[in-house]
Amino acid sequence: MMFINEDIFFIDYVMREIKEDEAQQYRDAIKSADDQPVKNLYEKLINEKANIYERDMSILTRLITTGCSHYFHDDTLIGCSMCNLHLNDYNTVAQMRSLRKRDPDLYSDVVCITAGANRTPGLRRTTIEYIFAYNFFDLFEIPRLACEELLTQGVLFAKKPHVIQIEGRADMIDSDQLRSIRDKIYPSRLVIRLGIECSNEWIRNHWLNKKTSNERIIAAINTCLNLDVQVVANILFGIPGFTEEQSIRHFINTILWLDDIGVPFFNCSVLIRKPNTLQGLIHQISLSNESLPDVGIYDSEHAGLPWLFSLIDALVACESQVKDFSSRLVFGEYDPTYFVGKNEFAYNATHDCPCNSTILSAIAENRSIKGFLGELMDLIKKDKCRNEYAQLLDKQKSITDERVLMSTLADYLAEYLWNNKKKVYVRRFANELQFYNE
Repeated sequence: MMFINEDIFFIDYVMREIKEDEAQQYRDAIKSADDQPVKNLYEKLINEKANIYERDMSILTRLITTGCSHYFHDDTLIGCSMCNLHLNDYNTVAQMRSLRKRDPDLYSDVVCITAGANRTPGLRRTTIEYIFAYNFFDLFEIPRLACEELLTQGVLFAKKPHVIQIEGRADMIDSDQLRSIRDKIYPSRLVIRLGIECSNEWIRNHWLNKKTSNERIIAAINTCLNLDVQVVANILFGIPGFTEEQSIRHFINTILWLDDIGVPFFNCSVLIRKPNTLQGLIHQISLSNESLPDVGIYDSEHAGLPWLFSLIDALVACESQVKDFSSRLVFGEYDPTYFVGKNEFAYNATHDCPCNSTILSAIAENRSIKGFLGELMDLIKKDKCRNEYAQLLDKQKSITDERVLMSTLADYLAEYLWNNKKKVYVRRFANELQFYNE
């Protein structure tokens, strides 16, 4: 019988399996980087340029770093089940990780110099500077030297912005480190983005593979608020493989929970169907079988991907239940070029229907939901997509127990990935599912 580590979840094995081809590319890249002298690595990397995204008075600088430590496990790739952000940069990440291990100071140099290389000279003062690292509190990714330099006036920005945003994992928020960052950027306001995704801890860890407890999340939020640091909670709309109603319910529950524990702002990221992710795999299985007959709730086109109507219904519900919801919600950075090709953004019946373009333009412009919900509700009354959506909801009414749904999906996943060895993985998931609590 195949050995199964009880400390590793079913979803870990799924992610390892579907990322194995990528992992081999990464292992080859690491070997190549480790074989090169540090000086050669440094000279190659120093010519890279961080991606810069400007919108209105907001600028996002995506740093070149060692990448997400949750994604890279030595020579294995795992990470969150909905994420493939590293899909096209394994070579650069491998070189940065090799340089970081061998010369932390040169690594910090590269992080800071490449961050400023793509920026307009004499850039105006912005309202918000979003300095994006996967986890700003991970000292392997952002060493103290790099942190101090990035936050120093004149490196990224000529004049300190009103707000500086950084991202971190809740289980790595440290009060001393947080206080130090806050004091460095004064009088700018510090905002921390935390990846919450879903208030249901079991789904977050055993299905989304986030590996963060509610207890640690609450502690991190309290640490931030006690130090007068604002918090933006990243929330995923759309749970891979779940029905529309289930995804709506989890989004609403997550907003209500975060509001109850004092989170001031919410960031909504809509689930995208990407290669080498859980939702991508569900779609792949759906295509190979023409349908998932035992589940009976998908068409092959929307398997693993929510409808935008579900997002609207969830927002309408939150608007009626949460004080000042409209002014507290923003959408994740929306870059249309990212969705060209295999990364499929949520949509309604077709890509070119009027309701689709209205919703997407509202998300892209980050318009107040109060404004575009009213406009959209009028449009929906005349839109044939809404009829198809209603039929889908009716079709999905038979699936009410999320444990049954996930168990069925796990069986399909194991059959597809491991075939005759699937029983050991299905049993592993069944053991985990005993602890599931809606």
